[in-house]
Amino acid sequence: MRKLRIVSIEGTTLTGGSAFISASLLQHTNRALRQAGHPGLLRNAHVFAGTSAGSWNALYLASHKDPDEALPGLDEYWSELLSAFSSEDLLMLARMVGTAMGTQALMSTRRLRDFFLDVFGHDTRLGDLPRKVIVPSFQLDNRSPNHRHWKPKVFHNFGGPDDPDLDELVADVAMRSGSPPLFTPIYQSVNGTGSGYVDGGIFANNPSMVALAQIIHDAREAERLDVIGNRALLLSLGNGMSQEYVDPMMFRGMADWGYRRWLLDPSDPQVLLRMLFQAGSQAIDFQTRSLLGDDGYYRLNPCFSHPISANPSNVARTMETLPQLPGVAEDIAAAVGWLMSPEVGWMAPDVEDSTASGDAHHGKSSRRGAAP
Repeated sequence: MRKLRIVSIEGTTLTGGSAFISASLLQHTNRALRQAGHPGLLRNAHVFAGTSAGSWNALYLASHKDPDEALPGLDEYWSELLSAFSSEDLLMLARMVGTAMGTQALMSTRRLRDFFLDVFGHDTRLGDLPRKVIVPSFQLDNRSPNHRHWKPKVFHNFGGPDDPDLDELVADVAMRSGSPPLFTPIYQSVNGTGSGYVDGGIFANNPSMVALAQIIHDAREAERLDVIGNRALLLSLGNGMSQEYVDPMMFRGMADWGYRRWLLDPSDPQVLLRMLFQAGSQAIDFQTRSLLGDDGYYRLNPCFSHPISANPSNVARTMETLPQLPGVAEDIAAAVGWLMSPEVGWMAPDVEDSTASGDAHHGKSSRRGAAP
């Protein structure tokens, strides 16, 4: 029986690293599988889900007919991506003053937008991608005449032929999912129309549950709920985390902290934000594991002794040597063991049945090509 395989890629973590970490984990996991005599990790993947910087990996992989063959190119992709951040803007007096006064974001993302247009194409839309993708963002204004409000937005490319998401530019979706408030400007679109959007990590830095919910929603509309349950497999990739905890000095059983200790303490800045990000991701990890069980769900998210950073000149080296960090090689080996397990069936060839086509798993047919 055909399995529904989902690859979920987390956004940047404040205590781990950016999504070049998850890109590296994919590369090394794929390499280990091939060394064990198996075909590629992603050849049977049906859906790529990604939030924020994780969406940049998901969209990159979904833009290739053979995602396994695309994995080696992630080194160059991330080197050029990091170069695209307008680092010189940080040195411009106007931006430095604006950032200090709180009137501007920390950096411009014009070059990042242009990078995505170059990589994905000026006219490439979600409906043109050869693979299925799910990308959370947060819409600041739904522009409804009846109930105007902000809301979570999940972009995807497996709706019906009239689904407006199919016409969204891939570059716009990448920018909308990866625009964290304070750090980067609110993003609208290449053509300057529509609502503004900010980072999908606002509500789903770990997109695993969003991916499951979107697939269930689409399957329910198509009256195909048999595509979930014990047939769904989900591989979740994080970007690492450090050992984080809070041990305040208590007085009579309490620690009376104000905003300075939670947000502005020089010895532990923004501890509240880090805690909120990690708590949300950990909760989604628990929920997804509870729904799918150990045979249906695996999370690869190494623990680092300190956050991992990189720049355009050393990101390829950082990605290549990641397994040399303590515990990372063992974590990758454990993930490979799960993927190779007969009980899991990730690497097993699909048995064709009446649901064999990619669209059968995801409801209505796209007006453009279905995933192979």
